[in-house]
Amino acid sequence: MNTGKLDELFRNWLALVQAMHSKDDDEVDCLTDEMIVLERAILAGDAETDDDRRAQIAVLAYYAVHTAPYANYEVLEQWYRRLVVERLPDASLRIREREWSRKRVDRAREHLSEGGEA
Repeated sequence: MNTGKLDELFRNWLALVQAMHSKDDDEVDCLTDEMIVLERAILAGDAETDDDRRAQIAVLAYYAVHTAPYANYEVLEQWYRRLVVERLPDASLRIREREWSRKRVDRAREHLSEGGEA
């Protein structure tokens, strides 16, 4: 079975999650930055295999119970639009949801430009 590239990134991400539980605060900050980069790559990538798709769903599920870092809001909003907004039956509701989505991304960008946490 050919393992997908996103699945490989996900395995690396899981290793970072595990490592975070045994490290000091300075190392955790560094690992968190690495995790954000991996999460964004997993979510932004094109799933080539079922394992890739499971990796993407796993990261989305992680965000369902943890607050997503501002650095990944844009890619999460893309998933939200694709999975939810584009499936809404009412065109006016889709338009309104897209606008709210753009505002959330703008707020996340403002937060990052103000030097807020990732």
